[in-house]
Amino acid sequence: MNPGKKITIKDIAKKSGLSAGTVDRVLHNRGEVSEKSKAKIRKTLEELHYEPNLIASSLSAKKTYLFITLIPSYNPGDYWEEVDKGIDRVMAEIAKFNVFVEKRYFNQFDAQSFFSAIDDLENAECNGVIFSPILRDKSLIFTARMKQRQIPVVFIDSQIDNADFLAYFGQPSFQSGYVGAKTLMLQVKDNQNVLLFRTLRKGFIGANQTLQRQEGFLSYLSEYRPNVSVINIELQAGNPDLNELLMRQAFDVRNNVGAAVIFNSTAYNIADFLERNDIQNVVLLGYDSLERNVHYLKQGQISVLISQRPEYQSYNAIKAMFNYVVLKQPVNHINYMPIDLLYKENVDFYTHYKQY
Repeated sequence: MNPGKKITIKDIAKKSGLSAGTVDRVLHNRGEVSEKSKAKIRKTLEELHYEPNLIASSLSAKKTYLFITLIPSYNPGDYWEEVDKGIDRVMAEIAKFNVFVEKRYFNQFDAQSFFSAIDDLENAECNGVIFSPILRDKSLIFTARMKQRQIPVVFIDSQIDNADFLAYFGQPSFQSGYVGAKTLMLQVKDNQNVLLFRTLRKGFIGANQTLQRQEGFLSYLSEYRPNVSVINIELQAGNPDLNELLMRQAFDVRNNVGAAVIFNSTAYNIADFLERNDIQNVVLLGYDSLERNVHYLKQGQISVLISQRPEYQSYNAIKAMFNYVVLKQPVNHINYMPIDLLYKENVDFYTHYKQY
């Protein structure tokens, strides 16, 4: 056979010495065929290097598939808006293959909202779930339940060890915190203090991902800068007046602050405080290339941002689910996104980049 020629049922029948009808029944797993004939056809397929058109097969079968995504709700310009864009992009591509995506949301600042959304998902009729497991224990219970139901689960943005999941798409959170500390501490003296900001939410301290980043950050300090003191500041989600007071106390000159870090996408709030109060010589590390963060990065209030290509996380996660469920293809279990370090000198090349 010519390498570029499409192999037909007639080609397989001719080489195997069997009828086209028998070949068709074996290829589509229907009707009665003897084991001897099946073995003969399988051998012929190997000799011809035959690869079935799985997409065409799924269309001809007229079967429909439903995937469900669960991510935090968001305001315009937030991190999760980019994740949602990735979902929309892949939805348009796979709809023609009878694959549909139902988008669901929860309030990331309220643990009960996440619990309720997960409870609703447990009995949902679908072929796959793609979600961000922001709370570890509840997510472990959920993935175990999905395994019992034989419904694959893909994680985005946050990874949970020892969970039953098909694939993960996102940064290595511990390593991103470790790299963040290494980058930040190049500009901090041993006699200076580091402010570590966390955001307290209703029902929990922080999302799984931010806790892993914090662990990596502190691990680096323990190994290489043990003399640097860390001051923990616990901001309150949805309470700007209290947060203003907490930041005013934290950045008091008596604290000798050399650097500050926050492990979610809201570094712009701290940067805004630094700008309004004309606080200089504080190195601020934040996460994600939101427009508001990039604004303060260019002005100098934020020194470095760690970004992670959120749109590609969701896009690739759903494509992996499509490949596994519809095309019956294996997928990589762990799919790390790059740890992108952004400075005012290179951020435009990053944010203006478009993948074709």
